[in-house]
Amino acid sequence: MDDPRRRCKDRGLDFVDADRHRKVMALCAAGPDTAPDVPTVINLEPAPARPGIDAPCRIWQFATVSAEVSPSKPGGAPWDADGSPPETAFMLWLGERKVAFPTHSSYSTGGPIADGLVSAGATVKASLTDRDAFFDDRIALISETVPTTLKGGVWKLESGKTSVSLTGRCVE
Repeated sequence: MDDPRRRCKDRGLDFVDADRHRKVMALCAAGPDTAPDVPTVINLEPAPARPGIDAPCRIWQFATVSAEVSPSKPGGAPWDADGSPPETAFMLWLGERKVAFPTHSSYSTGGPIADGLVSAGATVKASLTDRDAFFDDRIALISETVPTTLKGGVWKLESGKTSVSLTGRCVE
């Protein structure tokens, strides 16, 4: 018969020296300074900094933008007399480059950005206007400088209840 317990006994694995086990555990609890012969945990170097997340980024590439328009004018009046959504015209400046988006009768607009490279510290402007037959109403004009870090790769610019969100990544 094959008895696995006999193999363990032959190799000396069936007995635990309780006193020795207690002493080794005491050395582990004492720490490496008082027990130099006991292996210690090696402290690993911290993870390298991730540009744009926890380290400064020099150049961002924004791929998409979305704008959410306030449901009413600052005084509470609707954008259009009939209560319909505004004819939202949206323009975005990334530094000196201008990006225009189609006008929509909606409280939201946006889309992809073909050439969204911009340096940190550059000025980004977003202009949202309600286009009407006789005169246009300014919804918002937002101007901010590009930050060096972004949480989750999303940068939100706000003016009252109107917001513009740029999604991108650090490239340098």
